[in-house]
Amino acid sequence: MNPIYSLISFFISILIWGAIIHWILSFFRMSYHPVVTNVLNFLDRFYEPMLDPIRERVPPLRLSDGRAIEFSHLILIVLLAIARKVAQVILL
Repeated sequence: MNPIYSLISFFISILIWGAIIHWILSFFRMSYHPVVTNVLNFLDRFYEPMLDPIRERVPPLRLSDGRAIEFSHLILIVLLAIARKVAQVILL
């Protein structure tokens, strides 16, 4: 196996898992636990620049009771998976 592809695949896997953790912790945004707050602040600084362009193009789905479902994390994960597949096709 190509070591460059292995490195790229590993990096993309870390990005995907980080996006999942960021999505889960975003439900606890009002948490007063300092560990959750610090981890979420770190992940916000890292993932918000990737999520903002997606949020500009894909608005949240508004529900009838006023809540909204945002798909930006899911779209980012799909795009990262596609990038991994493209790297696999190019490098292997």
